[in-house]
Amino acid sequence: MRPLEYRLPRAVTAFDIEFLVDGMTLHGRCRDLSEEGIRAEFEGKVEAGHTGLLTLRHSARVLRIDARSTHAEESQVGLSFIFETPEQRAAATRFAALVNAKS
Repeated sequence: MRPLEYRLPRAVTAFDIEFLVDGMTLHGRCRDLSEEGIRAEFEGKVEAGHTGLLTLRHSARVLRIDARSTHAEESQVGLSFIFETPEQRAAATRFAALVNAKS
């Protein structure tokens, strides 16, 4: 049995994203979003442990933030945002709130 782990609420979404990793841009769709990261589907394969620049292109706003792929199963990939400053965390929080309000 897996231990119970608290996860922030995720909003179901469907908007375009890009993940720039190792000089390649991977195109995909964001499937759900929280203040800490996303679940996405990509055209190409993304393996766990890769770090790169994630661009979220929602109709109301664009967010660019560093992210790490935390797990990958078939076409589903989990990406966690990397926050280097409080301003980056605040920007992700505002973006998630905006997406939740539009959903």
